[in-house]
Amino acid sequence: MQWQRMTLDEYALYQQANGVHTSKTDGVWWAEVKPCFYRPLLPWTVVKPGSVNYPPKYHIGGIQHAIPQEIPGNSYINLFFLNDLQNYSLESLCHKRRNQVKKGLNHFTSKQITDSREFKEQAFQIYVDFYHRTHYGYKKDRLHRDHFNAWADTLFANPKILILGAYHQDKLSAVNTSYQVEDTIIGSSFFADTTSLSLGISDFFMHTIREIAASSDAASIFYGWATGEKGLDDFKLIRGCELEKLPARYQINPFIHYTAKLLIKNKYLKLCGCF
Repeated sequence: MQWQRMTLDEYALYQQANGVHTSKTDGVWWAEVKPCFYRPLLPWTVVKPGSVNYPPKYHIGGIQHAIPQEIPGNSYINLFFLNDLQNYSLESLCHKRRNQVKKGLNHFTSKQITDSREFKEQAFQIYVDFYHRTHYGYKKDRLHRDHFNAWADTLFANPKILILGAYHQDKLSAVNTSYQVEDTIIGSSFFADTTSLSLGISDFFMHTIREIAASSDAASIFYGWATGEKGLDDFKLIRGCELEKLPARYQINPFIHYTAKLLIKNKYLKLCGCF
């Protein structure tokens, strides 16, 4: 099992197939993460202010991107990465984490899922269980089987996506999807049934991905944005992720800026990276 490297253009096309609005200006791919609000498709992309044109609709909403260290910023982009991939081993973990991984290894085996029919038949109910447990807000439409199947078709149409299943007593219990874009592995989706949580599924899958990455040419694994919520962020920190605070600059429509500061302060602080 291994990733096939995607170009940034290929990644943009895959995101478009999943309904993400992307646009390319002056060689930079942007994603419309909220209506008329843009960030680079790879959020760690550094853009020097004034060096490129922004997507035209940013004037209506806004834009945010990482900037060179020497340029003053007005916000931060806080991202989690796993680095030093090629030197990973189970023995390199602390005693507690090593025991958690071994617990998962005692209960689960992993296999690449290559049959979309198997995925559709076995993974759907796991996703429903995951959603109702976590109240996950993204892509709620996948709770409907037709939408879930359409997502599966998009996944399996792209051979560069690594789709892994974790099996407990020969039954699919969890799914992890990931891909490598340029030199970064991106963890895309992970969902598991409730029973698997107490059996160490999270540590099992992180270990599995890191073992595969150790023999890859990738420089890092992107594990998502910091949330500012201690429990969620600590979960990643204690498993070896590093928090990178990238200086950034944002521009927001003045009316939206004022409203955000006044009415949705928590979201405004997350935008600024003030945690």
